[in-house]
Amino acid sequence: MPNLEERAAKTLDLLLEEIRCSPQPETAWEFGSLSYNGFPVEFTFGSHERGMRYATEVGGSEVKPQDRLSRAERLLDSLGAGRLPEEVSALSHKVQESGSLKWGAWMGVRHRLEGDRYKLYVEVPQEGSPAAAEMVRCFLGNEPLLPDGGAQLVAIGQETDLSRTEFYFRIKSPHLTDWQVTNLLQRVGLESRQADLFGLIEETSGYTFNRAGAGLPEGIYGFSFSFSSGAEPLVFSVFTFAKTLFKTDGSVRHALLSLAQQKGWNLRNYAAFTEPLAGCTDPLEHHNVIAFLVAQQGPPALHISLSPPLPGINRYRHHSSSSIRSSVNSSVDAAIRFLCNARHPDGWWSDFRLAPGCSDEWVTGYTGTALASQAVPQALTAAQEAWRWLSTRCQPSGCWGYNSLTPRDADSTAWALQLADATGCGDWEQALSGREFLATHVRMGGGIATYATDGPIRGFIRASEEMSFDGWCEPQNCVTAAAASLPDVRAGACEFLRQRQSEDGSWKSYWWCEDEYATAQAAEALANVLQPEDRERVGRAVRWALSRISADGSVPSTVRPSGSPFATAWIVRILVLGGDTETVREPLERAVCWLLQQQNPDGSWPPSAGLRVPPPNITASENYQNWVLNGLIEGAISLDQHGIFTTATVLQALNRACSISQV
Repeated sequence: MPNLEERAAKTLDLLLEEIRCSPQPETAWEFGSLSYNGFPVEFTFGSHERGMRYATEVGGSEVKPQDRLSRAERLLDSLGAGRLPEEVSALSHKVQESGSLKWGAWMGVRHRLEGDRYKLYVEVPQEGSPAAAEMVRCFLGNEPLLPDGGAQLVAIGQETDLSRTEFYFRIKSPHLTDWQVTNLLQRVGLESRQADLFGLIEETSGYTFNRAGAGLPEGIYGFSFSFSSGAEPLVFSVFTFAKTLFKTDGSVRHALLSLAQQKGWNLRNYAAFTEPLAGCTDPLEHHNVIAFLVAQQGPPALHISLSPPLPGINRYRHHSSSSIRSSVNSSVDAAIRFLCNARHPDGWWSDFRLAPGCSDEWVTGYTGTALASQAVPQALTAAQEAWRWLSTRCQPSGCWGYNSLTPRDADSTAWALQLADATGCGDWEQALSGREFLATHVRMGGGIATYATDGPIRGFIRASEEMSFDGWCEPQNCVTAAAASLPDVRAGACEFLRQRQSEDGSWKSYWWCEDEYATAQAAEALANVLQPEDRERVGRAVRWALSRISADGSVPSTVRPSGSPFATAWIVRILVLGGDTETVREPLERAVCWLLQQQNPDGSWPPSAGLRVPPPNITASENYQNWVLNGLIEGAISLDQHGIFTTATVLQALNRACSISQV
């Protein structure tokens, strides 16, 4: 049998053939979802791993996610690994039929002295899959794995010889707590391994596990259950992105090699592979996912995956404006791919979750508007398809809402109209009717209320006749600022906003945890009309924005106190209004670089848009105290759980940042 290196070279040559011959060579080696830099191969090293292990994208950037599973099966045939049994293949395809896909399928390979093993990673649609849920029930029973649906199945890993099936879940909360892991371990009879698992996480990361210390940082966390069809033990893992626990590739390398020396692990191959990263102080780019594993017996294990540290690959160097601009361009391309892949088959998006369900109409108007500003054919096509879908959802009165179940509102309608204008469809009948509907929400002074009257929404939420709806039926800064770009209401909206700026230069948001949302759009509206006194108002907003930026470039928010991509993106847009000045240049560059560092391998940014729903009688939501994170009714704060709203926001901000010379 050929040695490991020869077998790996031959296998990779076949798996990457389509990418090498891609008709889109400019993106062929940086389109992937496996890694931060988009490289289509990810290598994995383990504390107890034998041989060589890696995963690859299936096909080039031109291949649609829904086509990749079939291509992966054909590649297995070409490798001589045989196809999946017909019933397993059919079930895998059925899993993917229920919704939209972001990456479709990956191919995993292990080369060992005794032979090669292959694994298909099958993406589960973000909307869920009845077929996948039934598979999980067969292995794990009917009870939810975490309370309140706190875990989402994102992928199924299937060894092609059917020796193992692995279920990968994402934890919806940005926090990983000890009680969550304890419950999961108990579910499969591994509670006795809790101390070993917690101990390895703490030794590796330097953080305590939500005990007396500060706890693990906020981030994207997940877990998996790997079931054997034979005598091998069940394996449980907890994983996160390496950037959650470490700042640089060099710090990851140092921590893992130091731990390997203490524990006697053989990480020689990892040490050689990462030699170019030794002492690297640039923000982390190559290390991807770090996983901590336990089985019924044996020591806990650690796996680390990373893309090759090829010479010259580092998107996040701070050394020159040209390198930052190049990094922004790559980041924008990845974000566009994510948003286009995150669409439902009919061309719409959904995000957030409240009692009426997820939002589709409002989120589609917002996301489509962000894509319409990008000079990229794929983005423009997606925006046009989004408008066409919205035009079919327009009510007889010419308006839109949070979703099809809720009463129509001014904010959702304003975003639909912005999309219509951005795609050249502003004269469509639906758009003209929408403008008439929006006009009924304009109050004395030019401000725009969310609801023109309380009747429909009062009945919808079943509020008592005694309940005041002043908060929901009076004009709000955030609703008015979002609509101020529309010609029909611009003059009145700007006059209203001039009267509502706070002493510190900001505008208060009613429906958002972040004042950055209202402030950025209000400042942009005034900058576009720029009456003589507006220059000072915009300047005050810029000075407020400068005060919001932390030393690392992030902007904290109520829901993301360690740094919010959503809030930071809006601050970037405000700073752009300050022009290419010495005062603005360095903070703007710092904020942009922080945003680039936070981008996920799939092109998205972590969910951080904090939509809040104050009780309707509350007129100043900043004074309300009884918020419930992830709640469903009045008093709730809801995050964009799919990251679509945040990603659309950052995409717009990076696009604006490129418009001035220092970025």
